[in-house]
Amino acid sequence: MNTHNQHTPPPYPFIRNRYYYGKMLTVRDFELEQAYTRGKIRLLNRLLFGSGIVSGLKVTVTDEEQLAVTVEPGLAIDQGGREIIVPSIQTRQLSTLEGFKINNFNKSVYLCLAYDEKELEPLNALVHSSKSMNEVMENNRTQETFKLLLRDRPPADEDLPYPGLFEQSCVLYEDKEVRVWFQTPVFVEQGSEFTLVLHVDKSPDSGAVQLQFETQSSRFVQQEEGEDTVSVIRFTEPSMSGRTSYVEQWTYRMMTSSPPEDTETFGIRPGSLRLTVGGKNKAVDTSLIPDLTIQITREPAGERILREYTQRPLHQALRQPEQDLIYLAKIHLIQLSDPSRSVNTYYIDSYESVPFQPCIHNPMLLHRLQRQGNGGPHSAKEAAVPRQPPRPPGRELRIEPILETVAAGQPPGLSAAYDQAAQTIHLKLQLPETEKPSGEYTTGYIDLPVKPSGLNPFARSEVIMREVVHGLGPGQVYVQVGVETGMGEDPDAASPSSSIYYGSSEVFKDTLYECDAPRLSIGTIVYPRLGTFRLGVKLLQAAEDDTIRLRWWAFRRNEYTQPFTLHAREAAAGSDTGSGTGTDSGEEPG
Repeated sequence: MNTHNQHTPPPYPFIRNRYYYGKMLTVRDFELEQAYTRGKIRLLNRLLFGSGIVSGLKVTVTDEEQLAVTVEPGLAIDQGGREIIVPSIQTRQLSTLEGFKINNFNKSVYLCLAYDEKELEPLNALVHSSKSMNEVMENNRTQETFKLLLRDRPPADEDLPYPGLFEQSCVLYEDKEVRVWFQTPVFVEQGSEFTLVLHVDKSPDSGAVQLQFETQSSRFVQQEEGEDTVSVIRFTEPSMSGRTSYVEQWTYRMMTSSPPEDTETFGIRPGSLRLTVGGKNKAVDTSLIPDLTIQITREPAGERILREYTQRPLHQALRQPEQDLIYLAKIHLIQLSDPSRSVNTYYIDSYESVPFQPCIHNPMLLHRLQRQGNGGPHSAKEAAVPRQPPRPPGRELRIEPILETVAAGQPPGLSAAYDQAAQTIHLKLQLPETEKPSGEYTTGYIDLPVKPSGLNPFARSEVIMREVVHGLGPGQVYVQVGVETGMGEDPDAASPSSSIYYGSSEVFKDTLYECDAPRLSIGTIVYPRLGTFRLGVKLLQAAEDDTIRLRWWAFRRNEYTQPFTLHAREAAAGSDTGSGTGTDSGEEPG
Protein backbone atom coordinates (compact mmCIF):
# COMPACT_ATOMS: atom_id res chain seq x y z
CA MET A 1 0.00 0.00 0.00
CA ASN A 2 1.06 3.60 -0.33
CA THR A 3 2.72 4.57 2.92
CA HIS A 4 2.57 8.34 2.33
CA ASN A 5 -0.76 10.00 2.97
CA GLN A 6 -1.61 12.90 0.72
CA HIS A 7 -2.27 15.10 3.80
CA THR A 8 1.15 14.42 5.33
CA PRO A 9 3.14 17.68 5.42
CA PRO A 10 6.77 17.76 4.26
CA PRO A 11 9.36 16.83 6.89
CA TYR A 12 10.52 20.41 7.26
CA PRO A 13 9.89 23.10 8.25
CA PHE A 14 8.26 21.39 11.21
CA ILE A 15 4.81 22.64 12.12
CA ARG A 16 2.93 21.64 15.25
CA ASN A 17 -0.56 22.32 16.53
CA ARG A 18 -1.35 25.24 18.78
CA TYR A 19 -4.24 24.42 21.06
CA TYR A 20 -6.70 26.88 22.54
CA TYR A 21 -10.14 26.67 24.13
CA GLY A 22 -12.92 26.30 21.63
CA LYS A 23 -10.62 25.09 18.79
CA MET A 24 -12.36 22.74 16.37
CA LEU A 25 -10.16 19.73 15.64
CA THR A 26 -10.36 17.98 12.28
CA VAL A 27 -8.56 15.04 10.65
CA ARG A 28 -5.94 17.45 9.36
CA ASP A 29 -5.04 18.55 12.90
CA PHE A 30 -4.62 15.02 14.22
CA GLU A 31 -2.54 13.99 11.22
CA LEU A 32 -0.32 17.00 11.77
CA GLU A 33 0.13 15.97 15.41
CA GLN A 34 1.37 12.53 14.37
CA ALA A 35 3.49 13.84 11.50
CA TYR A 36 5.35 16.27 13.78
CA THR A 37 6.55 13.57 16.19
CA ARG A 38 7.13 10.98 13.48
CA GLY A 39 9.10 13.41 11.32
CA LYS A 40 11.42 14.43 14.17
CA ILE A 41 12.19 10.80 15.06
CA ARG A 42 12.88 9.79 11.47
CA LEU A 43 15.05 12.83 10.86
CA LEU A 44 17.27 11.90 13.80
CA ASN A 45 17.36 8.27 12.70
CA ARG A 46 18.53 9.23 9.23
CA LEU A 47 21.20 11.74 10.21
CA LEU A 48 22.51 10.29 13.49
CA PHE A 49 22.28 6.52 13.03
CA GLY A 50 22.08 5.96 9.28
CA SER A 51 20.47 2.92 7.71
CA GLY A 52 21.09 -0.81 8.08
CA ILE A 53 20.43 -3.78 10.33
CA VAL A 54 20.28 -3.02 14.04
CA SER A 55 19.68 -6.55 15.34
CA GLY A 56 18.76 -10.03 14.09
CA LEU A 57 17.29 -10.63 10.61
CA LYS A 58 19.51 -13.64 9.95
CA VAL A 59 18.49 -15.60 6.84
CA THR A 60 18.62 -19.41 6.59
CA VAL A 61 17.39 -21.85 3.95
CA THR A 62 14.90 -24.39 5.31
CA ASP A 63 13.91 -26.25 2.12
CA GLU A 64 16.00 -26.03 -1.06
CA GLU A 65 13.44 -27.72 -3.32
CA GLN A 66 10.45 -25.71 -2.07
CA LEU A 67 12.48 -22.46 -2.15
CA ALA A 68 11.69 -21.87 1.53
CA VAL A 69 13.76 -19.42 3.56
CA THR A 70 13.49 -18.25 7.16
CA VAL A 71 14.15 -14.75 8.48
CA GLU A 72 14.77 -14.41 12.20
CA PRO A 73 13.17 -11.58 14.24
CA GLY A 74 15.04 -8.31 14.15
CA LEU A 75 15.11 -4.57 13.67
CA ALA A 76 16.38 -2.42 10.80
CA ILE A 77 16.24 1.26 9.87
CA ASP A 78 15.83 2.22 6.22
CA GLN A 79 17.23 5.33 4.55
CA GLY A 80 13.99 7.14 5.27
CA GLY A 81 14.65 6.76 9.02
CA ARG A 82 11.71 4.36 9.41
CA GLU A 83 12.03 1.50 11.87
CA ILE A 84 11.29 -1.93 10.35
CA ILE A 85 10.48 -4.57 12.95
CA VAL A 86 10.13 -8.26 12.18
CA PRO A 87 8.42 -9.46 15.39
CA SER A 88 8.59 -13.23 14.83
CA ILE A 89 10.26 -15.89 12.68
CA GLN A 90 9.12 -15.61 9.09
CA THR A 91 9.24 -18.62 6.74
CA ARG A 92 8.39 -17.82 3.13
CA GLN A 93 8.61 -19.47 -0.27
CA LEU A 94 10.53 -17.34 -2.74
CA SER A 95 8.03 -18.09 -5.48
CA THR A 96 5.32 -16.31 -3.46
CA LEU A 97 7.29 -13.10 -2.92
CA GLU A 98 6.99 -9.93 -4.95
CA GLY A 99 9.65 -9.74 -7.64
CA PHE A 100 10.01 -13.47 -8.32
CA LYS A 101 10.24 -14.08 -12.07
CA ILE A 102 10.30 -17.30 -14.06
CA ASN A 103 13.23 -17.34 -16.49
CA ASN A 104 14.81 -20.08 -18.56
CA PHE A 105 18.22 -19.79 -16.92
CA ASN A 106 19.93 -20.01 -13.56
CA LYS A 107 20.10 -16.80 -11.63
CA SER A 108 20.82 -15.09 -8.36
CA VAL A 109 18.19 -13.09 -6.50
CA TYR A 110 18.41 -10.74 -3.54
CA LEU A 111 16.08 -11.12 -0.58
CA CYS A 112 15.09 -7.65 0.60
CA LEU A 113 13.18 -6.15 3.51
CA ALA A 114 11.01 -3.03 3.16
CA TYR A 115 8.85 -0.86 5.37
CA ASP A 116 5.09 -1.26 4.90
CA GLU A 117 1.82 -0.22 6.50
CA LYS A 118 -1.44 -2.09 6.87
CA GLU A 119 -4.86 -0.63 7.68
CA LEU A 120 -6.93 -2.44 10.32
CA GLU A 121 -10.34 -2.39 12.00
CA PRO A 122 -12.76 -1.30 9.25
CA LEU A 123 -15.70 0.65 10.68
CA ASN A 124 -18.77 2.40 9.36
CA ALA A 125 -18.12 6.11 9.07
CA LEU A 126 -20.73 8.77 8.45
CA VAL A 127 -19.34 11.10 5.83
CA HIS A 128 -20.92 14.55 5.52
CA SER A 129 -19.77 16.24 2.37
CA SER A 130 -21.20 17.71 -0.76
CA LYS A 131 -20.56 14.43 -2.59
CA SER A 132 -22.10 11.84 -0.30
CA MET A 133 -24.36 11.51 2.72
CA ASN A 134 -24.06 7.71 2.89
CA GLU A 135 -22.19 5.55 5.36
CA VAL A 136 -18.83 4.32 4.09
CA MET A 137 -16.20 1.97 5.52
CA GLU A 138 -13.05 3.45 7.00
CA ASN A 139 -10.14 1.73 8.75
CA ASN A 140 -9.73 2.69 12.37
CA ARG A 141 -6.01 1.75 12.81
CA THR A 142 -2.78 1.75 10.81
CA GLN A 143 -0.24 -0.91 11.63
CA GLU A 144 3.44 -0.36 10.83
CA THR A 145 4.73 -3.63 9.41
CA PHE A 146 7.17 -5.01 6.84
CA LYS A 147 7.28 -6.94 3.61
CA LEU A 148 9.77 -9.32 2.05
CA LEU A 149 10.47 -9.08 -1.66
CA LEU A 150 13.01 -10.14 -4.28
CA ARG A 151 15.23 -8.18 -6.63
CA ASP A 152 17.30 -9.51 -9.54
CA ARG A 153 20.05 -6.91 -9.31
CA PRO A 154 22.20 -5.48 -6.52
CA PRO A 155 21.55 -1.87 -5.54
CA ALA A 156 23.07 0.90 -7.60
CA ASP A 157 25.69 3.16 -6.02
CA GLU A 158 23.19 5.99 -5.63
CA ASP A 159 20.80 3.70 -3.74
CA LEU A 160 23.38 2.70 -1.11
CA PRO A 161 23.88 4.60 2.14
CA TYR A 162 26.25 7.58 1.88
CA PRO A 163 26.41 7.68 -1.92
CA GLY A 164 29.44 9.41 -3.40
CA LEU A 165 31.48 9.22 -0.20
CA PHE A 166 33.16 5.83 0.05
CA GLU A 167 33.13 3.59 -3.04
CA GLN A 168 32.16 3.92 -6.67
CA SER A 169 31.46 1.03 -9.03
CA CYS A 170 31.96 0.30 -12.70
CA VAL A 171 30.15 -2.64 -14.34
CA LEU A 172 32.32 -4.30 -17.00
CA TYR A 173 29.95 -7.01 -18.21
CA GLU A 174 26.61 -8.53 -17.22
CA ASP A 175 24.39 -11.27 -18.64
CA LYS A 176 22.52 -14.30 -17.31
CA GLU A 177 25.76 -16.22 -16.70
CA VAL A 178 28.17 -13.74 -15.19
CA ARG A 179 28.38 -10.23 -13.76
CA VAL A 180 31.76 -8.49 -13.45
CA TRP A 181 32.41 -5.11 -11.87
CA PHE A 182 35.09 -3.32 -9.88
CA GLN A 183 35.15 -0.67 -7.18
CA THR A 184 37.51 2.16 -6.33
CA PRO A 185 37.39 4.71 -3.53
CA VAL A 186 35.97 8.14 -4.21
CA PHE A 187 38.73 9.99 -2.31
CA VAL A 188 42.46 9.19 -2.30
CA GLU A 189 45.05 11.13 -0.33
CA GLN A 190 47.88 12.72 -2.30
CA GLY A 191 50.83 10.31 -2.51
CA SER A 192 49.00 7.34 -0.97
CA GLU A 193 47.75 4.00 -2.28
CA PHE A 194 44.28 2.67 -2.92
CA THR A 195 42.78 -0.77 -3.50
CA LEU A 196 40.87 -1.80 -6.61
CA VAL A 197 38.32 -4.49 -5.70
CA LEU A 198 37.16 -6.80 -8.49
CA HIS A 199 33.86 -8.68 -8.11
CA VAL A 200 32.93 -11.71 -10.22
CA ASP A 201 29.48 -13.26 -9.74
CA LYS A 202 28.41 -16.24 -11.83
CA SER A 203 25.54 -18.69 -12.00
CA PRO A 204 26.22 -22.09 -10.39
CA ASP A 205 26.28 -24.00 -13.71
CA SER A 206 28.45 -21.55 -15.65
CA GLY A 207 31.88 -22.60 -16.82
CA ALA A 208 35.19 -21.32 -15.53
CA VAL A 209 35.65 -17.55 -15.81
CA GLN A 210 38.82 -15.96 -17.14
CA LEU A 211 39.23 -12.19 -17.29
CA GLN A 212 41.94 -9.76 -18.33
CA PHE A 213 41.90 -6.02 -18.90
CA GLU A 214 44.17 -3.01 -18.63
CA THR A 215 43.40 0.01 -16.49
CA GLN A 216 44.32 3.43 -17.77
CA SER A 217 45.28 6.37 -15.60
CA SER A 218 47.91 9.10 -15.76
CA ARG A 219 48.53 9.04 -12.00
CA PHE A 220 47.81 5.55 -10.63
CA VAL A 221 49.73 2.38 -11.54
CA GLN A 222 50.35 -1.01 -9.97
CA GLN A 223 54.09 -0.75 -10.59
CA GLU A 224 55.89 2.27 -11.95
CA GLU A 225 58.00 1.36 -14.99
CA GLY A 226 59.28 4.46 -16.73
CA GLU A 227 56.47 6.31 -18.43
CA ASP A 228 54.21 3.27 -18.76
CA THR A 229 50.99 3.98 -16.88
CA VAL A 230 49.03 0.87 -17.89
CA SER A 231 48.39 -1.85 -15.32
CA VAL A 232 46.98 -5.29 -16.07
CA ILE A 233 44.22 -7.02 -14.11
CA ARG A 234 44.04 -10.81 -14.53
CA PHE A 235 41.57 -13.21 -12.97
CA THR A 236 41.39 -16.97 -13.49
CA GLU A 237 38.77 -18.97 -11.63
CA PRO A 238 40.28 -21.91 -9.70
CA SER A 239 39.24 -25.28 -11.07
CA MET A 240 36.63 -27.29 -9.13
CA SER A 241 36.16 -24.52 -6.57
CA GLY A 242 32.36 -24.74 -6.55
CA ARG A 243 32.07 -21.04 -5.72
CA THR A 244 29.77 -18.56 -7.43
CA SER A 245 31.24 -15.33 -6.10
CA TYR A 246 34.83 -14.07 -6.08
CA VAL A 247 36.46 -10.93 -4.73
CA GLU A 248 40.04 -10.03 -5.69
CA GLN A 249 42.10 -6.98 -4.82
CA TRP A 250 44.94 -5.06 -6.46
CA THR A 251 46.91 -2.20 -4.94
CA TYR A 252 47.51 0.96 -6.96
CA ARG A 253 49.88 3.70 -5.96
CA MET A 254 50.34 7.26 -7.10
CA MET A 255 53.35 8.05 -9.25
CA THR A 256 55.91 10.38 -7.73
CA SER A 257 55.72 12.67 -10.77
CA SER A 258 51.98 13.20 -10.44
CA PRO A 259 50.82 16.78 -10.93
CA PRO A 260 48.81 18.32 -8.05
CA GLU A 261 45.38 18.04 -9.66
CA ASP A 262 42.07 17.67 -7.83
CA THR A 263 40.60 14.84 -9.89
CA GLU A 264 41.89 11.86 -11.85
CA THR A 265 40.11 9.76 -14.47
CA PHE A 266 40.43 6.02 -13.95
CA GLY A 267 39.13 3.69 -16.64
CA ILE A 268 39.63 0.73 -18.96
CA ARG A 269 41.98 0.92 -21.92
CA PRO A 270 39.84 0.56 -25.08
CA GLY A 271 39.87 -2.93 -26.57
CA SER A 272 41.83 -4.48 -23.69
CA LEU A 273 39.00 -6.43 -22.02
CA ARG A 274 39.04 -10.21 -22.63
CA LEU A 275 36.34 -12.30 -20.94
CA THR A 276 35.69 -16.03 -21.40
CA VAL A 277 33.11 -18.19 -19.63
CA GLY A 278 33.44 -21.95 -20.06
CA GLY A 279 35.97 -21.40 -22.85
CA LYS A 280 33.60 -19.16 -24.85
CA ASN A 281 34.51 -15.54 -25.51
CA LYS A 282 32.13 -12.80 -24.44
CA ALA A 283 31.86 -9.83 -26.76
CA VAL A 284 32.46 -6.66 -24.76
CA ASP A 285 32.34 -3.13 -26.17
CA THR A 286 34.78 -1.21 -23.96
CA SER A 287 33.66 2.10 -25.44
CA LEU A 288 30.40 1.74 -23.48
CA ILE A 289 32.17 1.30 -20.14
CA PRO A 290 32.23 4.64 -18.31
CA ASP A 291 35.33 6.00 -16.59
CA LEU A 292 35.45 6.66 -12.86
CA THR A 293 36.59 9.93 -11.33
CA ILE A 294 38.85 9.74 -8.27
CA GLN A 295 39.24 12.88 -6.23
CA ILE A 296 42.76 13.56 -4.98
CA THR A 297 42.88 15.20 -1.55
CA ARG A 298 45.74 16.83 0.34
CA GLU A 299 44.17 15.79 3.63
CA PRO A 300 43.56 12.22 4.86
CA ALA A 301 40.69 10.58 3.03
CA GLY A 302 38.79 9.98 6.28
CA GLU A 303 38.84 13.66 7.17
CA ARG A 304 37.69 14.59 3.66
CA ILE A 305 34.78 12.13 3.91
CA LEU A 306 33.72 13.63 7.24
CA ARG A 307 33.92 17.14 5.83
CA GLU A 308 31.88 16.22 2.74
CA TYR A 309 29.34 14.41 4.92
CA THR A 310 28.78 17.29 7.34
CA GLN A 311 28.75 19.96 4.63
CA ARG A 312 26.05 18.31 2.52
CA PRO A 313 22.94 20.42 1.97
CA LEU A 314 19.98 19.21 3.99
CA HIS A 315 17.95 18.18 0.96
CA GLN A 316 20.86 16.01 -0.21
CA ALA A 317 21.30 14.46 3.23
CA LEU A 318 17.59 13.59 3.30
CA ARG A 319 17.59 12.17 -0.21
CA GLN A 320 15.73 8.88 -0.24
CA PRO A 321 16.08 6.25 -2.98
CA GLU A 322 13.08 5.33 -5.05
CA GLN A 323 13.15 1.81 -3.63
CA ASP A 324 14.24 2.00 -0.01
CA LEU A 325 15.26 -1.59 0.68
CA ILE A 326 17.37 -3.48 3.19
CA TYR A 327 19.27 -6.25 1.37
CA LEU A 328 19.37 -9.34 3.57
CA ALA A 329 20.83 -12.16 1.46
CA LYS A 330 21.95 -13.21 -1.99
CA ILE A 331 20.38 -16.53 -3.06
CA HIS A 332 21.63 -18.64 -5.96
CA LEU A 333 18.90 -20.51 -7.84
CA ILE A 334 19.32 -23.50 -10.17
CA GLN A 335 16.74 -23.90 -12.95
CA LEU A 336 15.36 -27.42 -13.54
CA SER A 337 13.18 -28.61 -16.41
CA ASP A 338 10.22 -30.86 -15.65
CA PRO A 339 9.16 -32.58 -18.93
CA SER A 340 6.13 -34.16 -17.27
CA ARG A 341 4.64 -30.75 -16.54
CA SER A 342 6.34 -28.74 -19.29
CA VAL A 343 7.40 -26.12 -16.77
CA ASN A 344 10.68 -24.86 -15.39
CA THR A 345 11.27 -25.02 -11.67
CA TYR A 346 14.05 -23.85 -9.40
CA TYR A 347 15.82 -25.04 -6.30
CA ILE A 348 18.19 -23.17 -3.97
CA ASP A 349 21.83 -24.01 -4.61
CA SER A 350 23.46 -21.71 -2.03
CA TYR A 351 23.05 -18.38 -0.28
CA GLU A 352 25.18 -15.76 1.41
CA SER A 353 24.72 -12.63 3.46
CA VAL A 354 24.94 -9.37 1.53
CA PRO A 355 26.27 -6.49 3.65
CA PHE A 356 25.27 -3.70 1.27
CA GLN A 357 23.91 -1.86 4.29
CA PRO A 358 26.37 -1.81 7.20
CA CYS A 359 25.10 -2.76 10.62
CA ILE A 360 24.08 0.01 13.01
CA HIS A 361 26.03 -0.34 16.25
CA ASN A 362 24.93 0.88 19.63
CA PRO A 363 27.04 3.89 20.71
CA MET A 364 27.41 2.41 24.22
CA LEU A 365 28.70 -0.83 22.69
CA LEU A 366 31.29 1.08 20.65
CA HIS A 367 32.30 2.99 23.77
CA ARG A 368 32.83 -0.22 25.72
CA LEU A 369 34.85 -1.73 22.88
CA GLN A 370 37.00 1.41 22.77
CA ARG A 371 37.70 1.18 26.50
CA GLN A 372 38.55 -2.51 26.36
CA GLY A 373 40.60 -2.20 23.18
CA ASN A 374 38.71 -4.96 21.38
CA GLY A 375 38.47 -3.41 17.97
CA GLY A 376 36.27 -0.39 18.68
CA PRO A 377 37.00 3.00 17.09
CA HIS A 378 39.98 4.80 18.61
CA SER A 379 38.49 8.25 18.51
CA ALA A 380 35.18 10.02 18.37
CA LYS A 381 36.00 11.10 14.83
CA GLU A 382 36.49 7.49 13.75
CA ALA A 383 33.29 6.48 15.48
CA ALA A 384 31.43 9.03 13.37
CA VAL A 385 32.57 7.37 10.16
CA PRO A 386 30.31 4.43 9.24
CA ARG A 387 32.26 1.24 9.54
CA GLN A 388 32.78 -0.50 6.22
CA PRO A 389 32.58 -4.29 5.98
CA PRO A 390 35.97 -6.00 6.39
CA ARG A 391 37.71 -6.56 3.12
CA PRO A 392 37.73 -10.18 2.03
CA PRO A 393 41.08 -11.91 1.68
CA GLY A 394 42.72 -11.11 -1.63
CA ARG A 395 46.16 -10.81 -3.18
CA GLU A 396 47.49 -8.11 -0.89
CA LEU A 397 48.85 -10.38 1.80
CA ARG A 398 49.65 -14.07 1.88
CA ILE A 399 51.59 -16.39 4.18
CA GLU A 400 54.25 -18.73 2.82
CA PRO A 401 55.28 -21.51 5.24
CA ILE A 402 58.88 -22.79 5.10
CA LEU A 403 60.04 -25.95 6.88
CA GLU A 404 63.77 -26.46 7.51
CA THR A 405 65.77 -29.06 9.41
CA VAL A 406 68.75 -28.32 11.68
CA ALA A 407 71.34 -30.62 13.19
CA ALA A 408 70.24 -33.10 15.80
CA GLY A 409 70.41 -31.67 19.28
CA GLN A 410 69.80 -28.07 18.16
CA PRO A 411 66.73 -26.30 19.61
CA PRO A 412 63.72 -25.77 17.30
CA GLY A 413 63.10 -22.27 15.96
CA LEU A 414 60.26 -20.14 14.57
CA SER A 415 60.76 -16.87 12.70
CA ALA A 416 58.78 -14.60 10.37
CA ALA A 417 59.95 -12.19 7.68
CA TYR A 418 57.78 -9.71 5.79
CA ASP A 419 58.44 -9.10 2.08
CA GLN A 420 56.71 -5.80 1.35
CA ALA A 421 57.32 -5.95 -2.40
CA ALA A 422 55.67 -9.36 -2.72
CA GLN A 423 53.15 -8.70 0.08
CA THR A 424 54.16 -12.01 1.64
CA ILE A 425 54.95 -13.17 5.16
CA HIS A 426 57.57 -15.93 5.14
CA LEU A 427 56.94 -18.12 8.17
CA LYS A 428 59.97 -20.36 8.83
CA LEU A 429 59.82 -23.37 11.16
CA GLN A 430 63.13 -25.08 12.03
CA LEU A 431 63.01 -28.60 13.47
CA PRO A 432 66.04 -30.66 14.58
CA GLU A 433 66.82 -33.90 12.81
CA THR A 434 65.79 -37.07 14.54
CA GLU A 435 68.71 -38.60 16.42
CA LYS A 436 69.90 -41.87 15.03
CA PRO A 437 68.72 -44.83 17.07
CA SER A 438 71.15 -46.57 19.38
CA GLY A 439 70.67 -49.73 17.37
CA GLU A 440 68.38 -51.61 15.03
CA TYR A 441 65.63 -53.66 16.57
CA THR A 442 62.51 -55.60 15.75
CA THR A 443 59.79 -57.07 17.91
CA GLY A 444 56.98 -59.56 17.67
CA TYR A 445 54.91 -62.03 19.62
CA ILE A 446 54.19 -65.76 19.52
CA ASP A 447 51.09 -67.55 20.80
CA LEU A 448 52.29 -71.01 21.84
CA PRO A 449 49.63 -73.71 22.25
CA VAL A 450 50.03 -75.64 25.51
CA LYS A 451 48.04 -78.50 27.02
CA PRO A 452 47.16 -78.58 30.69
CA SER A 453 49.54 -80.85 32.56
CA GLY A 454 46.81 -82.37 34.74
CA LEU A 455 46.66 -82.45 38.52
CA ASN A 456 50.13 -83.93 39.03
CA PRO A 457 52.56 -81.03 39.37
CA PHE A 458 55.51 -83.37 38.87
CA ALA A 459 54.27 -84.68 35.52
CA ARG A 460 56.90 -84.51 32.77
CA SER A 461 56.23 -81.71 30.26
CA GLU A 462 57.42 -81.61 26.68
CA VAL A 463 59.64 -78.82 25.37
CA ILE A 464 57.90 -76.56 22.83
CA MET A 465 60.19 -75.10 20.18
CA ARG A 466 59.57 -72.58 17.39
CA GLU A 467 61.97 -71.03 14.84
CA VAL A 468 61.34 -67.28 14.27
CA VAL A 469 62.56 -64.89 11.55
CA HIS A 470 63.53 -61.71 13.41
CA GLY A 471 63.68 -59.48 10.30
CA LEU A 472 67.10 -57.88 10.85
CA GLY A 473 68.77 -60.09 8.29
CA PRO A 474 71.97 -62.13 8.69
CA GLY A 475 74.36 -61.14 11.45
CA GLN A 476 74.77 -61.18 15.19
CA VAL A 477 71.70 -60.17 17.20
CA TYR A 478 70.64 -60.21 20.83
CA VAL A 479 67.22 -61.70 21.64
CA GLN A 480 65.13 -60.91 24.73
CA VAL A 481 61.91 -62.81 25.49
CA GLY A 482 59.16 -62.07 28.01
CA VAL A 483 55.74 -63.37 28.98
CA GLU A 484 52.70 -61.21 28.23
CA THR A 485 49.67 -61.33 30.50
CA GLY A 486 46.33 -59.55 30.39
CA MET A 487 46.56 -58.97 26.62
CA GLY A 488 43.54 -58.99 24.30
CA GLU A 489 43.13 -60.20 20.75
CA ASP A 490 44.92 -57.14 19.39
CA PRO A 491 48.57 -57.27 20.45
CA ASP A 492 49.06 -53.54 19.73
CA ALA A 493 46.04 -52.40 21.77
CA ALA A 494 47.08 -51.09 25.18
CA SER A 495 45.22 -52.41 28.22
CA PRO A 496 45.43 -51.15 31.82
CA SER A 497 45.89 -54.75 33.03
CA SER A 498 48.53 -55.78 30.46
CA SER A 499 52.04 -56.65 31.64
CA ILE A 500 55.23 -58.17 30.22
CA TYR A 501 57.45 -60.13 32.62
CA TYR A 502 61.18 -60.31 31.89
CA GLY A 503 63.62 -62.30 33.99
CA SER A 504 62.46 -64.32 37.01
CA SER A 505 58.85 -63.80 37.91
CA GLU A 506 59.35 -65.55 41.25
CA VAL A 507 60.39 -62.25 42.85
CA PHE A 508 56.78 -61.04 42.48
CA LYS A 509 55.21 -64.13 44.06
CA ASP A 510 52.71 -63.46 46.88
CA THR A 511 52.55 -59.74 45.96
CA LEU A 512 50.06 -57.57 44.11
CA TYR A 513 52.23 -58.01 41.02
CA GLU A 514 52.27 -61.81 40.96
CA CYS A 515 52.43 -63.26 37.44
CA ASP A 516 49.27 -65.05 36.23
CA ALA A 517 51.20 -67.17 33.73
CA PRO A 518 52.55 -70.58 34.74
CA ARG A 519 56.20 -70.94 35.70
CA LEU A 520 58.23 -71.90 32.70
CA SER A 521 61.76 -72.08 31.36
CA ILE A 522 62.69 -70.17 28.19
CA GLY A 523 65.77 -70.52 26.03
CA THR A 524 66.85 -69.11 22.67
CA ILE A 525 69.33 -70.09 19.98
CA VAL A 526 70.42 -67.43 17.42
CA TYR A 527 71.38 -68.43 13.84
CA PRO A 528 73.40 -65.45 12.50
CA ARG A 529 73.73 -66.78 8.96
CA LEU A 530 70.00 -67.40 8.56
CA GLY A 531 68.69 -64.30 10.30
CA THR A 532 66.50 -66.43 12.60
CA PHE A 533 66.40 -67.66 16.17
CA ARG A 534 64.89 -70.74 17.81
CA LEU A 535 62.68 -70.32 20.86
CA GLY A 536 62.28 -73.15 23.35
CA VAL A 537 59.75 -73.23 26.20
CA LYS A 538 59.29 -75.84 28.91
CA LEU A 539 56.35 -75.67 31.34
CA LEU A 540 57.35 -76.16 34.99
CA GLN A 541 53.80 -76.22 36.34
CA ALA A 542 50.26 -76.78 35.17
CA ALA A 543 48.81 -74.26 32.71
CA GLU A 544 45.18 -73.13 32.99
CA ASP A 545 45.01 -71.54 29.51
CA ASP A 546 45.42 -73.21 26.14
CA THR A 547 47.97 -70.67 24.88
CA ILE A 548 50.80 -68.56 26.25
CA ARG A 549 51.84 -65.34 24.54
CA LEU A 550 55.54 -64.53 24.42
CA ARG A 551 56.87 -61.10 23.40
CA TRP A 552 60.34 -61.09 21.81
CA TRP A 553 62.79 -58.35 20.92
CA ALA A 554 65.76 -58.67 18.59
CA PHE A 555 68.57 -56.07 18.80
CA ARG A 556 71.59 -55.45 16.59
CA ARG A 557 74.40 -53.01 17.33
CA ASN A 558 75.64 -50.66 14.60
CA GLU A 559 78.36 -48.07 14.17
CA TYR A 560 76.44 -45.56 16.28
CA THR A 561 76.03 -47.82 19.33
CA GLN A 562 78.16 -49.10 22.10
CA PRO A 563 78.72 -52.86 22.10
CA PHE A 564 76.24 -54.77 24.18
CA THR A 565 77.62 -56.00 27.49
CA LEU A 566 76.71 -59.63 27.52
CA HIS A 567 78.41 -62.33 29.54
CA ALA A 568 79.00 -65.61 27.80
CA ARG A 569 77.39 -67.48 30.68
CA GLU A 570 74.19 -65.45 30.28
CA ALA A 571 74.17 -65.97 26.52
CA ALA A 572 74.64 -69.71 26.69
CA ALA A 573 71.19 -70.77 27.80
CA GLY A 574 67.93 -69.74 29.39
CA SER A 575 67.03 -69.75 33.07
CA ASP A 576 64.29 -71.49 34.98
CA THR A 577 62.34 -68.28 35.44
CA GLY A 578 59.36 -66.48 34.03
CA SER A 579 61.44 -65.62 30.92
CA GLY A 580 64.71 -66.36 29.24
CA THR A 581 67.77 -64.42 28.15
CA GLY A 582 69.30 -64.14 24.73
CA THR A 583 72.39 -65.61 23.17
CA ASP A 584 74.99 -64.73 20.56
CA SER A 585 75.66 -68.36 19.85
CA GLY A 586 76.93 -69.06 16.41
CA GLU A 587 75.36 -72.50 16.28
CA GLU A 588 73.46 -73.34 13.12
CA PRO A 589 70.61 -75.80 12.90
CA GLY A 590 71.63 -79.21 11.76
